[in-house]
Amino acid sequence: APAYGLGSAPRDSPRRGDGAPGPGAYGAPDSMGRQAVSTRRSAGGAKFGTAERGDGRPSDTPGPGQYGAGSGFGRQPGSRQASAPAYGLGSAPRDSPRRGDGAPGPGAYGAPDSMGRQAVSTRRSAGGAKFGTAERGDGRPSDTPGPGQYGAGSGFGRQPGSRQASAPAYGLG
Repeated sequence: APAYGLGSAPRDSPRRGDGAPGPGAYGAPDSMGRQAVSTRRSAGGAKFGTAERGDGRPSDTPGPGQYGAGSGFGRQPGSRQASAPAYGLGSAPRDSPRRGDGAPGPGAYGAPDSMGRQAVSTRRSAGGAKFGTAERGDGRPSDTPGPGQYGAGSGFGRQPGSRQASAPAYGLG
């Protein structure tokens, strides 16, 4: 069989001054600004102005938080659109609950069972499930195999119970 490997033949070792430029031996032009070597026109560049800014006095323009923005809920006084109807929970006083005021409390009356025959319903109740009461078996062991009483075999390799051809088997030697 053919063998492969890394060669062991001598290589030319790099020597100083052999004519090949090393890292940083020549300058690369800047990639920002005017491209001197390009045949295309350079795009305009952004510059910061040098004019004086303001006269040092406070401006008449309001700054952050200097006016009330109002709420985004409820009537919008600055809007020309009609406000949507407002809904809320009332704030009127309520009668305080008193013991024995005639209203039934929790568990004061019995609710009928929701399983089985519905006595109050006008519809016919569905049939219910029941467990039988007949004798079960004669006490002797069954001829039917139980769990773990026969070999299931492996899912790998030749499948003796299958009518399909087994796939070729590969190994590591």
